[in-house]
Amino acid sequence: MQPSSHSLDRVGVAFDDSHAVAHAGLSLPATLAQHLWLRELVEAHLDLGSAPGHANVGHKAMTLVRSMLAGTA
Repeated sequence: MQPSSHSLDRVGVAFDDSHAVAHAGLSLPATLAQHLWLRELVEAHLDLGSAPGHANVGHKAMTLVRSMLAGTA
């Protein structure tokens, strides 16, 4: 696995509205998933063969996880 040059640990958020919520609380689970190499694990262990949608399974899995955390799935 090759480390990414992008890290969620370095994200800084500032708001001028006291009612705004940074990333709807998704930055901590996203950071945890990045540290656990969750996307890479999915890509290494999930093989959809030649089925439709077989490309980028790690990214798609992370999209589903984040959607569920956000309450939109």
